[in-house]
Amino acid sequence: MNFRTHRRALAAVLLLAGAMQVQAADLGTNAGTSVTNEASVSFSVGGVLQTVTPSDDVSFVVDRKVDVVVANVADASVSPNATNQVLEYTVTNKTNDALDFILSTSDGGGTFVATGVEIWVDDGDGNFEGAGQDTLVSYIDNLAEDASATVFVVADIPSGAADGETDVFWLTAQAAAPTGTSGSPGAALAESGAADDPLVVENVFADGDGPAAEGAQDGQHSAAATYTVATTSLSVTKTYKVIYEDAANTTSFSDAGDLKPIPGALVEFCILVANGGGVDAQGVTISDTLGAPNTVISNATWVAESIKVGTSCDYTTATGYDDDAVDETGDDDATGTSANYNSGTGVVTSNVETLSGGSSTATMFRVILN
Repeated sequence: MNFRTHRRALAAVLLLAGAMQVQAADLGTNAGTSVTNEASVSFSVGGVLQTVTPSDDVSFVVDRKVDVVVANVADASVSPNATNQVLEYTVTNKTNDALDFILSTSDGGGTFVATGVEIWVDDGDGNFEGAGQDTLVSYIDNLAEDASATVFVVADIPSGAADGETDVFWLTAQAAAPTGTSGSPGAALAESGAADDPLVVENVFADGDGPAAEGAQDGQHSAAATYTVATTSLSVTKTYKVIYEDAANTTSFSDAGDLKPIPGALVEFCILVANGGGVDAQGVTISDTLGAPNTVISNATWVAESIKVGTSCDYTTATGYDDDAVDETGDDDATGTSANYNSGTGVVTSNVETLSGGSSTATMFRVILN
């Protein structure tokens, strides 16, 4: 008897066991998830459905795709001798597993060197507040999949740092096993060997390259942030000119432009302060002692109500102030400027609330030579 075999159907069935559908945001299946495959074939012989013969099970666990991204959030404009100055970064876990991350800083170059460098992990509000809020630590503990942590690098600026100078810091985050306890991170991850072990969660490094001494696919990533010094550069110049050689008669004996400081002359002084820096100077106080140890008042007579403050040594456009023994704080609310002459001490004082970068203030007054 001849038998004719007819294959009526051929099908493959994929059976998945475990938590295959547990996703880490859009990062894929969680590391450690068990996957089991079993294939089966159904067929007929002579129109008779035959016994299904399944394949052996094929099982493996999903491995760990290790990826971390460090990013610059904020550079810092700083002043010389400032303390606890903050650079801000984020560290994002792009791995399909929760991990610890070991943190470190390195010098990225510049023209000065900040000192007292510390690493702080934010408490979640995005603001550096220091002890009691943020955590002074060298690692991030158990950072969830696709989650980010804010990290602050905090340092002190040397007093000798000059306007426009910079110091660059590289922050590096290295992936570590999420087995660390409080105060200690897990061990840094190592990439697994070439042969796949289906029963072990293995590490595949997928990180990019950063500016520090680390490279792509090494379980680390880095980013740079920069301290830039922005400070004032105040210069002070004091000048005088003779207005009249004969103040009593508002006249002169010499030709215009050649007036001399002779007895009876009206002499005008100007103290010009210029801010040549890139930032505002706050609370600028200018003082000039006309009495001892200087000799102006002993050789001259103060001209009442002659003190003026302007932006240049132009007496005609400047604002006048009274001869009061107490500073006239708020006397000019629009500019935040006040001035006075104290006849008891022989001191001329002017106060400028804010002297903007690139601007000047001039304090002027007049005396008559004895």
